[in-house]
Amino acid sequence: MKKILFLFAYALVFIGRAQCWQSAIAGYGDNVCALKADGSLWTWGGNYVGQCGNGTTTDVYWPNQVGISTNWQNISSYAAKKTDGSIWVWGSNYYGEIGDGTNIDKYVPTQVGTNTNWQIISINGQHSLALKTNGSLWAWGLNVSGQLGDGSNVNKNTPTQIGAGTNWKTIYAGAYHSLAIKTDGTLWAWGYNHYGQLGDGTTTDKNIPTQVGTDTTWVIISAGLNHSAAIKNDGTLWVWGDNSLGQSGDGTFIDKHIPTQLGSAINWKCVSAGQNNCCALKTNGTLWGWGPNNYGQLGNGTNNNTNVPIQSGSANNWMTISTNGDNTLALKNDSSLWTWGYNANGQLGDGTTVNKNSPIPINCPFVGIEEMSSVNSWSVYPNPSSTFLTIKNSEGKFFDNLIIFDIMGRQIMETKDKHTPINIQLLEKGVYELRITSEGKNYSVKIIKE
Repeated sequence: MKKILFLFAYALVFIGRAQCWQSAIAGYGDNVCALKADGSLWTWGGNYVGQCGNGTTTDVYWPNQVGISTNWQNISSYAAKKTDGSIWVWGSNYYGEIGDGTNIDKYVPTQVGTNTNWQIISINGQHSLALKTNGSLWAWGLNVSGQLGDGSNVNKNTPTQIGAGTNWKTIYAGAYHSLAIKTDGTLWAWGYNHYGQLGDGTTTDKNIPTQVGTDTTWVIISAGLNHSAAIKNDGTLWVWGDNSLGQSGDGTFIDKHIPTQLGSAINWKCVSAGQNNCCALKTNGTLWGWGPNNYGQLGNGTNNNTNVPIQSGSANNWMTISTNGDNTLALKNDSSLWTWGYNANGQLGDGTTVNKNSPIPINCPFVGIEEMSSVNSWSVYPNPSSTFLTIKNSEGKFFDNLIIFDIMGRQIMETKDKHTPINIQLLEKGVYELRITSEGKNYSVKIIKE
């Protein structure tokens, strides 16, 4: 009985430490962008062109705060909007997708112009879409397939207004095509259309927004690599485009050139179209996925592909979902963040590079803790280590308390003994967080037990 209570207490600790997230996006560049409830911006995962925005090109295996600002409001893949209405982009800029008038990659968030009337930004590949508060539509970046919608196929490295309309409501940038909904509930698409992903009944590319059917009840959209998904206000879910890997979820592998309803359910809440898969939530809080599952990105505990929706676990408190095709993340209604799927670049944020085929919680980073560095005079060595750790302060200070946590946020050991080295021989091999307290301040560092 004591053992059960002990394990339950541990579970409460690590779940509780995950309850701080406001939103999160599985980025196109094998990375994650997330907002905490306090308005701070966090990223992790692939960083080969600076898509984590931390000033480096080194992959990040844990949530890493971007700058110190706490006025971030909403996010996209390596892009975000602040509460003052300014938008900021970082990472690859080969096609001008940052929108700063250059084609030079940026390793930290870079403001797009000086306007402060932006409302929404969407980046999911190599082009960017954005709406202003007056309902006007703007685009920049790669345009080889007309995905910017300005009537040309010429790349742009600054925001370009698309048409003169001011009644745009929702936008979504896919890999090579774009989707949008107007305030009247009509659906529009443009860009690459080889697989029918524009939904207009053809396979011809369009370089201006083209209406999809005549319905006026569209409310949610998502665009993947070569397929699209959307939900109507009656709770029905519709998918179209490439279906060679079961993206449509209708039990076939036949491409769809117009929106095709998925089943007869009328309780779909949100949908995310990944590179070649889809994940969606129902209004009852359950999680569903279909398509490729070779990395466990559907989160159902297997690595089996499926061309029909399969429920992921039995939880019924999921709130939002985002997938880039290889890895997936979702928030529950308690503000906890969970990730699963491909993890070679640390995009799951659990400190490892091991794939997961079931959701795992991502703990909230410690508040008010500095990374140990030469700046604050603390150092830990050798790291990695299989036996002992030495903790040294160049100013001769001592720590008052030392705690080691595992990757699930569980406290593994604690000591107030100021005499180092610290014996870690009994720890299992893996990644840990070492936190010390000294003179009222907290300091933290990742350690590896070999």
